[in-house]
Amino acid sequence: MTEKIQIYSLLSQLNRRASRAVVSQLGIRIPEVSNYIRKRFEQMPGDDGSFIGEPVFEATFGWKTADVTMSQLKNKLFHQEVLHALNNPPKRKGLDLEQYAVPKDRYPYLHQLDAWEALLDKNWKSTLVTSGTGSGKTECFLMPILQDLYQEYEQQQQPLVGVRALFLYPLNALINSQRERLKAWTGDYKGHIRYCLYNGDTPRKRTPITEQRESPEEVMDRVVLRESPPPILVTNSTMLEYMLVRNDDQPILEKSQGTLRWIVLDEAHSYIGSQAAELSLLLRRVINAFNVDVKDVRFVATSATIGGGDKKSLEDLRKFLSDVAGVSVEQVKVIVGERTIPPLKEIDVDDSIEFQDLEISSNRFELLEKTRAARRVRHLLSKSPHSASTEQLLLEVKKDWPNFTKENVWKFFDILSETEKDNQSFLPVRAHIFQKTLNGIHVCTNPECEHKPDELKDSEWGFGAIYLNERDFCYCGAPVQPMVCCSGCGQEYLEAEDQRLKDGTDKLSIPINDDDSNDFLWDMDPEDILEDHSDKEVVSDKQRVLLHSEFKDRTSPLRIQKNTRTLSREETSITLYGQYEYEGLKCHTCGMSEPPRRKTFFPKRLGAPFFLGDSLPTLLEYSPKQGEG
Repeated sequence: MTEKIQIYSLLSQLNRRASRAVVSQLGIRIPEVSNYIRKRFEQMPGDDGSFIGEPVFEATFGWKTADVTMSQLKNKLFHQEVLHALNNPPKRKGLDLEQYAVPKDRYPYLHQLDAWEALLDKNWKSTLVTSGTGSGKTECFLMPILQDLYQEYEQQQQPLVGVRALFLYPLNALINSQRERLKAWTGDYKGHIRYCLYNGDTPRKRTPITEQRESPEEVMDRVVLRESPPPILVTNSTMLEYMLVRNDDQPILEKSQGTLRWIVLDEAHSYIGSQAAELSLLLRRVINAFNVDVKDVRFVATSATIGGGDKKSLEDLRKFLSDVAGVSVEQVKVIVGERTIPPLKEIDVDDSIEFQDLEISSNRFELLEKTRAARRVRHLLSKSPHSASTEQLLLEVKKDWPNFTKENVWKFFDILSETEKDNQSFLPVRAHIFQKTLNGIHVCTNPECEHKPDELKDSEWGFGAIYLNERDFCYCGAPVQPMVCCSGCGQEYLEAEDQRLKDGTDKLSIPINDDDSNDFLWDMDPEDILEDHSDKEVVSDKQRVLLHSEFKDRTSPLRIQKNTRTLSREETSITLYGQYEYEGLKCHTCGMSEPPRRKTFFPKRLGAPFFLGDSLPTLLEYSPKQGEG
């Protein structure tokens, strides 16, 4: 029997393992606090405190295919030499390029054929392709570009020098992921059609000749890139910005004057708001720098997650690419990938079927066909867009089973995806699982806080409620500050900044932590801080201060006013004890001091590298073995 991923078990295991790993990494000194935080972390996905967000489910029925094979497109869309190169990747030591071969008897997806026709037509149009993950969006633009470059090479009969196609990716990982595919599809041209992956990792020194000879299709260093720019340049917006202003890169522009005619924007949904505006201005500068007319440049944008397929969405997408690229809306075409949905039998549903009946049924496919909730969910995910959150699906199922729970939704999807007939799943799905990072532990400054967990009231914990998300104030009205711990013994403190205002009062604020010395730390952007740090009433520099509720030696008593964070002597104030950085910070428990230019007291923050190291082994453990999934 085919082994399948059990969504419910996987989510539960991810949360349990993450909670144990996090509590161990945090090194909380007080056992009661560790137990409380672990309980919070182990809540079900989507609950406050859980490290797993609400999964999003996507139907993965096959994509609609065209009614012609690649060989039938010979001399209609693609030259026979291009088709030969696509089907015959070169042999490169240590690489499996055969996986990228495009057989001549392959039927392309319908949206791929539509994109090729739009981009290669005599009256071509700029194109936005929106389709699901794994639907071959790269082929939509890369194959027409190769056809265009080969056609130019055939006319010139000499290697192409100068950038013709500019690929913009939002992440270096996405740039690097294209290396093998480009190598596979350009290797047959023996260096006449080349590419370069240009990012911060591109070597500054010339690559050894022997290494360059082994891969003549790739420009491997900046020296050759500037001496002889290749027709395909894959980069990101930051490097492109540098290229436009950096003197060392000017040869790239000088040798590419008038040659640019393709600009590809991958993962277009990542450009929103100010990012989209900045990209639009950058592209206009690119057009000027390469000395081309925007009407002569084919823009291609791809995305797996934008648009809903309705007429308004399609018009919005056309306008998006039009605005970003600076071309007319009439010159833009939107292509949406469509899935082939096998029809179910037209039979009467049986409203007496309950979820429990499906769990024990031996004739499950036929029973699912009679189950209104199953047909309802299948219909929902068969429409464009083909995805929905757990909450959306729960609302849909509750129309038939009012007592259905979130956990049942995940178990339901295990049943829907595992049940097959004639090698076709009732509802093949992909689960998109989102893992959160830990942006610190945030604590109420009020030791008498009525929202303090019961299990902490009789412990050593000298503060109030504990929050796993950043906030300004507790429900009791007291200020909330980030917790830091001594790197020597784990003693807990609250960190704040004290600043004098024009009226003579002092005010505490949430510090902006810019420590990047630990790869596991997630660096906060100052714009993400909830509190406004641009107080026009401030007259002095901020002083870092550590707060505690019991250590009184070498500390100053601070009375913190609720709701304002100002220091006062009012009876409603919260009394804590503060140790200021200018006096020299020292742990009261172990005596470790904080030396200049190096921290001893660190916030409890964990970033993506830490969680990936724990979650990836779990995902692999629950994934189907090769040949079984």
